[in-house]
Amino acid sequence: MGAHRIRCVVVGGLSENVHGTRLVWGVVSDLDLTRAIAAGQDTTAGHVAGTEPLTASPFDSLEDVAHVMADHDVAHLVVVDPKVAEPLGMISTLDLARAFAGAA
Repeated sequence: MGAHRIRCVVVGGLSENVHGTRLVWGVVSDLDLTRAIAAGQDTTAGHVAGTEPLTASPFDSLEDVAHVMADHDVAHLVVVDPKVAEPLGMISTLDLARAFAGAA
C-alpha cells in the first residue's frame, strides 16, 4: 500500500459454511495496519480487514456518497457492481475533494 500510495484496499477470500463456499470481503486501511503493527500483531490482511464495509453503487451521485461518508465517519466506500455484488473499486474522501475542486 505504501509503495503505491494507496490508503485502503479490498481483500477477499473464500469462506465455507453449511450453504457452501462463498466469497467474503472486507476493507483494510492504512490505519488498520498501523493499529495491528503497533499492537505487535503477527496477522494477515484478512484478519485485520473490517467486514461488512460500507458500499456505493457506480450510479450513486457524488453528493450521496459524500453524505454516506459523513454520516458514518468513514474515508472510503467500496464501489460494488449491483448485478453480481462484487467490488469494482474504491472511492475516497480525496477522490471527492478532487472531483469537487475540478467542478469549482
